[in-house]
Amino acid sequence: MVLLFSIIFPLVKILLLLEISLLGLMKNQHKVFTYRMMEFVGKWSMMDVMLLAFMVMLVKLGSMVHFSFGPAAWAFVLAAVLVFLQLCAKGPQIEVCFSAGHGLQPGDAVRYRGIDVGEVKEVLLNEQLDGVTVRIELTEASADLARDGTRFWIERPDISIGQVRGLDTLVGGRYVGVLPGPVAAPASRLFYGLEAAFAPVDNRSEGLEIILEASDRFGLQSGSTVSYRGVVVGHILTVGLSNDSVTVEACAFIEPKYHKLICEDTKFWSNSGLDISIGFSGIELDADTLPTIASGGVAFATPDHLGRQAATGQQFELYETPQDDWLKWQPLCLTTKWLACCSVSMLVPNPK
Repeated sequence: MVLLFSIIFPLVKILLLLEISLLGLMKNQHKVFTYRMMEFVGKWSMMDVMLLAFMVMLVKLGSMVHFSFGPAAWAFVLAAVLVFLQLCAKGPQIEVCFSAGHGLQPGDAVRYRGIDVGEVKEVLLNEQLDGVTVRIELTEASADLARDGTRFWIERPDISIGQVRGLDTLVGGRYVGVLPGPVAAPASRLFYGLEAAFAPVDNRSEGLEIILEASDRFGLQSGSTVSYRGVVVGHILTVGLSNDSVTVEACAFIEPKYHKLICEDTKFWSNSGLDISIGFSGIELDADTLPTIASGGVAFATPDHLGRQAATGQQFELYETPQDDWLKWQPLCLTTKWLACCSVSMLVPNPK
């Protein structure tokens, strides 16, 4: 006990303080681990003082008073053990970097599927004063959310023609939304938050994620629909400039039951906005649904002869308008939903 609280713990605290003073040379992920260790050791920083006072009392009063461990001593030991177990049962602490805080405050919730999975502990300016670092403590049951590929964003009111979301933040305050990354991804403690709310996607690990490159944004934004023959089969996850800022890149997610519709020769185009034609026969107006007009959308067509299946991360060119030949393609492609229905129907006995 004397060795642990009077020598080892103070030495560890000194080493951590020296490391914190040199944090400019450390990586951000290592910085998070250092703060967590400093917080844990700091909770036991006065144990050596209490232990020293207890030993002095034994030396001074040992010949006058008889000491023995009674119920109070055992209750103190039990309380110390319970406190230690409670500290160990806490979930992981992570850092999420945002460009702005949007009114986020310590104590705000972190939510996934409508339930609280963590809590915001601190909201600080970063060292360069060009962004915000949010420190979050996840619950023990939600510790698996701290893995690569997990997306975070600050949920706030968003009212537009295409969608209405985040109205609950007008009453209950802002919160941090989260969408888990792939199941097999390694653990992580540092994340970079999204500027806008992430499109709701289920079974992301089973679907198909592709990159669409275009010369212009074409009105696309996070949550824009991806449709095939007018049926929504996916959503746009993120939209931004490419690394060389030459093109616009949109990450699209195709639902698992429709990913077989995408092959290496599939053609994508923008179906956003209105198409007005004026001729001798009058004015022709071609428009899609109201959400597509407001928030943009992508449509695609696949050739009659299906080529190689597209893989996650494959890049496609996004055209402004489709060619007439593309609209005539009618490939025979069985979706996962159709195959599941067939497999169920085969199991149904034929009564005779």
